[in-house]
Amino acid sequence: MAQEIRIMELMRAAKWHAEHNIKKGDQVAVITSTTVQKEIPMAFATAAFAQGAEVVTAVMRPPKVAGEEPPETIRALMKAADVAITASSETLSFSDAMIDCIQSGGRHLSVPGASLETFMHGIVEVYFDEKEFQKMRDVTRKYADALTKASEVRITSPGGTDIRGSIKGRLPLPSYGIAEETYNHTSFPTGEVMLAPVEGTAEGKMVIDISMSYVGRITHPVTIHIEGGKAVKFEGGDQARALQGLVERLGNSADNFAEFGFGTNQFGAISGNKNQDKKIRGTAHVALGNNYAFGGRLVEGIGGKVKAPCHLDGIMGSVTVYFDGEKVTEHGRLLL
Repeated sequence: MAQEIRIMELMRAAKWHAEHNIKKGDQVAVITSTTVQKEIPMAFATAAFAQGAEVVTAVMRPPKVAGEEPPETIRALMKAADVAITASSETLSFSDAMIDCIQSGGRHLSVPGASLETFMHGIVEVYFDEKEFQKMRDVTRKYADALTKASEVRITSPGGTDIRGSIKGRLPLPSYGIAEETYNHTSFPTGEVMLAPVEGTAEGKMVIDISMSYVGRITHPVTIHIEGGKAVKFEGGDQARALQGLVERLGNSADNFAEFGFGTNQFGAISGNKNQDKKIRGTAHVALGNNYAFGGRLVEGIGGKVKAPCHLDGIMGSVTVYFDGEKVTEHGRLLL
């Protein structure tokens, strides 16, 4: 019975996404990887069929890290599709394949790292209450508008985070579940605004205390020191050492300070899944690695200049956030 309920909730979420992002006659590619529960891509494919789309499903090996390029056959399929749904174990949102998809006129729906439990409670409920969905959409746009006018971001937290960087000339990417024509990209679960800071400008430290790409739920805070827009020192326990080792092995600008991001979804709770945790209202996230592919580079000012073989998100709670010195979030409470 529990499994049946999970699948019903999965189908409900997939139906919402299809109704808001897929049109009759669309050519849809559903991309998944071997470690993702098969019910998930099947649900999104079925929902797309119900909208009158033509659907092809493809399976690839699991990406080792977020931002890794998929095989060339997958890249070609994404480029040819009107809608590419990537229900893979790690996001393809920072790949050249995603850029190809969007710049070719396609829309990209990212469903990274999902499990059936993702669809059961909490964060997905924002889809099914129109009033609450509009609240989330409005606050996401408010923070995006404020970032568009700002030149600097600063984030602090009780855990010791104090990081700042220039965003002059950079535009934010709002994500609230609908891949509208301005950006043609969104993700599941939904509710965030993000942007790439100007390279070389970030200074300070971030104390990751919720979850982090590659290492999962944080068991001992991971402190990353940033100088001149680069990660120069990692402190903490085994997770900090594992993360440092990964960044050193990958090289090729994996140490680049790549993102400021802010969660805007008023539903859900911390789960240890970084793809969900970073969407929860009152959290902030930062990233190392690739900052080039934001929004498929469809709009000038979206994204940065660094191509790297990874995009590693770290999530912090109870943050206080400043745009140009103005406090816009206080201890996790959104003020806009």
